[in-house]
Amino acid sequence: MPTTQATTTTANTTFVLLSLPSYTPPAASAVQVEARPSPTDAPAQPNDERARIGLALHRLLQWCPTPAQGFDWTPTHLQAAAREFGLNPEQAQDAQIMARNILTGPAAWAWDAEQLEYWGNEVELFHQGELLRLDRLVRQRGTATQAGTWWVLDFKSAEHPERQPELLAQMRRYQQALAEARPGESVRLAFINPLGQLLEVAPDMLAL
Repeated sequence: MPTTQATTTTANTTFVLLSLPSYTPPAASAVQVEARPSPTDAPAQPNDERARIGLALHRLLQWCPTPAQGFDWTPTHLQAAAREFGLNPEQAQDAQIMARNILTGPAAWAWDAEQLEYWGNEVELFHQGELLRLDRLVRQRGTATQAGTWWVLDFKSAEHPERQPELLAQMRRYQQALAEARPGESVRLAFINPLGQLLEVAPDMLAL
């Protein structure tokens, strides 16, 4: 899938991140979603139903534009996600419900362009030779006296991802990678669960 470059709007920054383009829907009559991913973009299909629904959740959120006010997924979006991840209509609707919970819950600010200096989906960072892909990376606008804060947001279909050591270890790598890319800047991390709850990962949760 092609990537585009997204940068912050702050004049004195040179930070460049790679991200997938946001989906901006045209008029309803003209909405088109690629029916099948290209062979190079097609993900491996996990056998676990919940994992496939989680992948569809990520895809739906990738198609959500910023700002997200007034946006909703069309049947065309659901059909495309269902086809890509081998879901039936009910499973695709489950993914849509989760995505709506996220966009309307406590993390809704992460799709509000007025509150953000930068936003990107599927942002790629290299860390110790490993390619990391962040579900969503945003930077809240700063003030005249305080710089903005970076937020690494990780979408999970589990209700309590903060209780899983392997997911916390993944978040630790994200934090380290972003700290190397933006030394000295404020970085916060949070999971967003399918109920739309923002579960911030405190520093002590990342301690080895």
